[in-house]
Amino acid sequence: MHWSFFHLCLFLGFVLSATYFCVKKPKLEYTIIHQVVFGVLAVTGISEIIWHFTKFGHSESLMLYNLLFV
Repeated sequence: MHWSFFHLCLFLGFVLSATYFCVKKPKLEYTIIHQVVFGVLAVTGISEIIWHFTKFGHSESLMLYNLLFV
């Protein structure tokens, strides 16, 4: 997989967000916001992985890529 600055930031954000769940108990008012951010990072990462496999599987579909983010 070709790593770009975007992929690096996505991976670092996901790792730091996941460790924050385990290490520190966030304040109640920030819990929902943190869960939303973690969910967005997870969905974006999964979408990028699916896009990577469809692109190199010679079945590139812009419709699939657009549906993953809608």
